[in-house]
Amino acid sequence: MWVTMKSETVTKKRGRKVRIVVIEVEEGFRSMVAGLEFSGNRTFDRETLMKDVLSRPSGLMSSGAFLKQTLSEDVQAVAAFYRKNGFPNVKVTDQVEWTTERENRIRLARIVIHVDEGAKFTLGSVRFSGLQGLNHKDALALLSQKKGGLYSSEGVAEDEKKLSAAISEKGYPHVTVPMGFVKRLPVGLSIFGAAGRDIAIMRIAGIFESALQVRRKPGFLPTLEN
Repeated sequence: MWVTMKSETVTKKRGRKVRIVVIEVEEGFRSMVAGLEFSGNRTFDRETLMKDVLSRPSGLMSSGAFLKQTLSEDVQAVAAFYRKNGFPNVKVTDQVEWTTERENRIRLARIVIHVDEGAKFTLGSVRFSGLQGLNHKDALALLSQKKGGLYSSEGVAEDEKKLSAAISEKGYPHVTVPMGFVKRLPVGLSIFGAAGRDIAIMRIAGIFESALQVRRKPGFLPTLEN
């Protein structure tokens, strides 16, 4: 779609000048989704993955319009679904092929979402080091990440927050800092202290993080092409 704006000044009776603005809109061709398929998805079928996807042909629950931003969000949603289900190294990309129906003034997009699942990870064990304020049994009960279950970096982060909140409620300060990566998976160090030792814990965490310098900027998916 192209939008242009023209204006001109017109002198009316009694010498009053009026500016007239004309906005011209050239709609161009409408972009529609003709179809969407997946490739490389060995673990989950199309029906399962489509639950997290908004780009789809026209139907009862969709207008069928193709939006670049929506497709980008779909790619991220599929990747997040895989990571949640034990595939932390998944890579998801998209490919769009276009055909044009000039008589109907529409462009049809056939979308393929490519999935490189990578290895599936499960938890071999869950251990605590330096646990204070909670006993081992109560701490394990708080975790969603359990031995034999699927590994999820998002799940680990949520479990850290749960432990932190539970320990803080008992008056024990807590902070987590990045300590490195194991096979490209982020690993954090949780530091707990005795009640009232908040400042000391923050100093220790700051020294540790400054010394290691292991934090990496989060990665983003590549920009989609039209």
